[in-house]
Amino acid sequence: MRRHAEAPESLFSRLEPLLAEVARPVQYVGGEANAVVKPWSQAAVRWCLMYPDAYEVGQPNQGLAVLYELLNEQEDILAERSFAVWPDLARLLRQHGLPQFSLESHRPVKAYDFLGVSLGSELGYTNFLEALDLAGIPLQAASRTDDDPFVVVGGHVAANPEPIADYIDVAVLGDGEKAVLDLSRAFADWQAAGRPDGRTGLLDVLARTGQMYVPQFYDVSYLGDGRIASVTPNRPSAPPRVHKYTLSNLDAWAYPARPLVPLAETVHERYSVEIFRGCTRGCRFCQAGMITRPVRERSLDVIGQMAEQGLAATGYEEVGLLSLSSADHSEIGPLTRSLADRFDSTNVSLSLPSTRVDAFNIDLAGELSRNGRRSGLTFAPEGGSERLRRVINKNVSEDDLIATVKAAFQAGWRQIKLYFMCGLPTESDDDVLAIADLAFRVIETGRQETGRRDIGCTVSIGGFVPKPHTPFQWAPQASADQVNRRLRLLKEAVRQDKRCGQAVKVRYHDGRPGLVEGLLARGDRRVGRVVEAVWRSGGRFDGWSEHFSFERWTACAEAELAGQGLSLDWYTVRQRDRSEVLPWDHLDVGLDRDWLWDDWQDAAAEVEVPDCRWEGCSDCGVCPGLGTCVEIGPSGRPLAPPRLPLVSAKSGVAVRSAGGPAGEGKDAASLAAGESAPAARPDPAGGRTRQEAPKPRAQPPQQPPPVQRLVLRYAKRGRARFASHRDFARAFERALRRAFLPMAYSSGFNPHPRISWANPAPTGAESEAEYVEIGLADRISPAVAAAALNQVLPAGFAVLAAVPSPGGAWTTPLTASEWEIGLGPVPTAALASALGRFLAAAEARVSRLTKNGERVFDARAAVAAATLGAGPGEAISSALPPAAGRAEEPSPDQSGGDGFSVLRPAGFGKEDADRPFWQSQDEAETRSAQGRRRGGESAASSSLWLALRHSEPLVRPDDVVTALRLLEPALAVGPPARLRRLVQGPLGAGGRVEDPFGA
Repeated sequence: MRRHAEAPESLFSRLEPLLAEVARPVQYVGGEANAVVKPWSQAAVRWCLMYPDAYEVGQPNQGLAVLYELLNEQEDILAERSFAVWPDLARLLRQHGLPQFSLESHRPVKAYDFLGVSLGSELGYTNFLEALDLAGIPLQAASRTDDDPFVVVGGHVAANPEPIADYIDVAVLGDGEKAVLDLSRAFADWQAAGRPDGRTGLLDVLARTGQMYVPQFYDVSYLGDGRIASVTPNRPSAPPRVHKYTLSNLDAWAYPARPLVPLAETVHERYSVEIFRGCTRGCRFCQAGMITRPVRERSLDVIGQMAEQGLAATGYEEVGLLSLSSADHSEIGPLTRSLADRFDSTNVSLSLPSTRVDAFNIDLAGELSRNGRRSGLTFAPEGGSERLRRVINKNVSEDDLIATVKAAFQAGWRQIKLYFMCGLPTESDDDVLAIADLAFRVIETGRQETGRRDIGCTVSIGGFVPKPHTPFQWAPQASADQVNRRLRLLKEAVRQDKRCGQAVKVRYHDGRPGLVEGLLARGDRRVGRVVEAVWRSGGRFDGWSEHFSFERWTACAEAELAGQGLSLDWYTVRQRDRSEVLPWDHLDVGLDRDWLWDDWQDAAAEVEVPDCRWEGCSDCGVCPGLGTCVEIGPSGRPLAPPRLPLVSAKSGVAVRSAGGPAGEGKDAASLAAGESAPAARPDPAGGRTRQEAPKPRAQPPQQPPPVQRLVLRYAKRGRARFASHRDFARAFERALRRAFLPMAYSSGFNPHPRISWANPAPTGAESEAEYVEIGLADRISPAVAAAALNQVLPAGFAVLAAVPSPGGAWTTPLTASEWEIGLGPVPTAALASALGRFLAAAEARVSRLTKNGERVFDARAAVAAATLGAGPGEAISSALPPAAGRAEEPSPDQSGGDGFSVLRPAGFGKEDADRPFWQSQDEAETRSAQGRRRGGESAASSSLWLALRHSEPLVRPDDVVTALRLLEPALAVGPPARLRRLVQGPLGAGGRVEDPFGA
C-alpha cells in the first residue's frame, strides 16, 4: 500500500501566525525564484532534502542545489527542502504541535519517502537529531515503521557515519547524483511490488548493490581495551566492504542550471560552477581531497554554458569557479580569460573561492579583476614553516608565496588573507611563530611593490582535526590547551612587532570545538550516545560559537563513556597503530590502506609526494580499485559564443556578442558598425600559466546619467510580507538583471544599478503601495518594464503600476499612508474604548526596540485619522470622530488616470488583493471569506483603519497597536497584529491620503 497517496495538508496556515514571533521569518516561507513545486499525487517517489544548519548556510550548498534540480527533472520524482530551524521557532513548533516542514509546500517531513540529509560538518549532528525529533521520526532507525521515511545521509562527513549509525537507515559514500537516482528507482520498484518484507525488504535491496551502507546490517565487537575487534555483516545481502559512488564525465551532469535565488541573505551570494571534482595534490590533512579522487574536469564550453545560463536564471553578479583548488584546472588561463571577455562591461565578476599559492599568477590576477570588481584573495599555506609544509605535503615554499602575493599586489590588490592550521602532526612552537614572520614578509612585499602603507594581511587559523581516510587518521590530535597556548604566543609575537604588527590581523578559533569535532570525526557507534545526550541536554547549532558549549560536551562524554573505560581524550589525543581496526575500515573510498599508512610514515620523514596528474601515479589505489581514471584537459573545445543576451553595465542595453570569444566584450553597436573585434591572445604556456607585465589599474570610465527614470508601485503580499526591505532590495536587483532591463549604473570600481527607494513597509506587513524609482540607460515603455519584472519577481511581489518619474525629490509627495490592521478576535467594545481614549489623548508614548537600542516616542501625533473596520466608511462606534473615505485606486486591469500603466502578473489575480488581509493565502484557497480566519479565529475578528503621517521618528501602525494595548489590557491577549498598507501619498483633508503621482 502506498504511503501518503493523498497530499498531506499544508502546515502554513498554522505556521504563519508563529512567524511574527521569530527572528528572520523569511527563511521559513519558501517561494524563492526557481523553486519547484510539483503535484504530490503525480510523484512515485518523494524526497525531502535537508541540510542540518540554518537556511543561510544550507541554501548555498552546491550538493543540495545539484540534487534538488536533478531529482525534480525526473517526471515521477518530487524533491523539496528543509533546514534546521532556530531554537526560537523550534520552541514554538513544539508548543503548538507542529512538525518539521518542507519549504516548498510546508508539508510534514515525515510524509516524504526519503529524508536525504547532506552532512557538511560533524558539529551538525545535534541539529540532525533535532530535525528527526521535530519531524516525529523515531531517533533510532530500528524503531521506525512503514509510516516513517527512509533517512539517508551523504556528504563528506558520511565517509565515517558510525557516530550516527543508530539514527540513519542508509549512508551514501561519494558522488550523490547517481546514488539518489538509484535509490529512487529501487524504492519505486519495491513499492510497485507491494513493499515486500516492509522496510527491511528495501534496505536489503539497497545493501546488495555494494554501494549503499545500511548500518543495522553490521555488528561491531570490541576488545577489552576499548578498541574495535571487528565489523561484520549480519545479513547475506550486506557485503564486507561498501564502495563509494564515483561520477565520470562531469560534462554530462551540468548542474545546477537554474539554482534557487533566496530572499533571505546567505553566506554565499553568487552562481557557482564546479569546474572540476577531486584533487590529487595529496595534502595529508585534507579529507575532501583524498575521498573525492580522481580529478575530473569540466570542459571550457560546458563551463561557459553553465555560467551563462546560471547568471540569466539567477541575476547574480558573481560567478564562482568552484573546486578544491580551482587554479589547478588544466585550462584555467583560457577559461578565466574567455569568461572575462564574455562578461566584460556586464558588471559580472569572477572569483576563485579556493586558490593554491603556486597556481596563481599575474595573468590570472588580471582576468579576475578585469571589470574593476575584486573579491578577496585568500591563500592557504596551511603550515607556518617550510618543514611543516613538507610534513603535510603542502608543496609550497616561502618564496612561492611571496612571488604570488607580489603578483597580486602588482595587479592592484591591497588586502591578502592567509589560512593556516595549528596542532598539525610534529608541530612545534617555532612552526607556529613562523606564521608571523611569513605575514610580515607579505606586508613588506606589498609596501615595496605599491609604495603604499595601506597593505593588510589577515591571518586566519583553525585547529587541525585528524580525519578518516587520510594519512593522518592514525595521528594524535593536539589538545585544546596546547592549541590555545600556541595561538596566544603567535598573537603576542604579532602585537610586539612595531613595523608590521598593526598591518597584520590574527583571527583564530578556540581549540575546544576542534576537540569535539575530533571526537565525532573518528568516533565509533558508542559516540552516538554522547551526541544524543548532548542533544537531549539542549545542544543545538554547535557549529555556531554562540551556541556551542564545550562544558556540555565534556560532561556528556564523561557520563556516557566512562562506564566503558573510554574518554574524550581516548578518541582524540591518542595515537593509533597500524593494526588497529578503525571504525570506517569497512567503508571503501578507493584509497589503499597500506598506501595511507606509508604516506603517514613519509609525513614523519618529511618526504613529499608529487601530484599524480602531472608527475606519475603514486599508486594510491583509487583508479584501479574503482575502475576510474583522471579526466583532465586540454579538451580543445573553447568557450562557445553566448546564446543569451548579456546586459552591459556601460550602456545598460542587453547585447548579444558577435561570434565567439574573439568578439566577446564588444558592444553590439560597435560590432554592427564594422569595428573589428580584438584578436585572441596567444597562450604559449598552454593555458596553465601566462606571465605578462603588470598593468596599472585604470580608473573606470564615468557612467552617463540615466536617460529615463521610472517610478514603480509594487505590492508585497502573503508570505512575501516576511521579507525585510533589505531582503527585497537584494532580490529586486537580481530580478532587474533577469528581466534584462537596460539599467543605468553608478560610477566607480563597484558600480550599482540606479535604484532609489521610498518609505518601505516594516517586515511582516503587507502592502499595496510600495514605491521605487529606477534609472535606465535606454528608453523603454513603462508597461514593458513592469511586465518584464512581473515575470521574474519572487512570489508575493508584483509591480502594479509604472509611470515616468517626476524627477528631483520624487519622494516628496509620500507624506502619509493608510493602513488596515487585523487584530484577531478581540472584544469589540474594548477596542472601541481604547481607540476613543487614544484619539482623545494629547500623546501616547510607546517604546520599540531598534538596532540602536530601545526608543521611546509619541504614537498619537502621527495619527491623522482612525476608525474601526476595514475602512473609514465602516466606523462602528459613534463615539469616534468621523474620518474621510479612502482615495479611490485605479482599476487593476486598466490604465489609471494618473498615467500609470497598471499590470498584474500571471498567477497574481485580483482575488489576492481582495481577500481579507489578515487571512493567509493558503487559507484563502481553502476557506471562504466568511469562514474561520487564521487557523481557528472566528469571523468576528476585529480590524482597524489608520491614516498615519510619515513623522520623524517614523511611527509604524504596530506602534499604534502597542499604544492601544497599553490603554486596554483586554487587547493584549491574541495573535500579533496583521498589517497592510493600502495607499501612500500626500495627506489631504479629513485624513484622506491622495494619489501621489496624479495627472
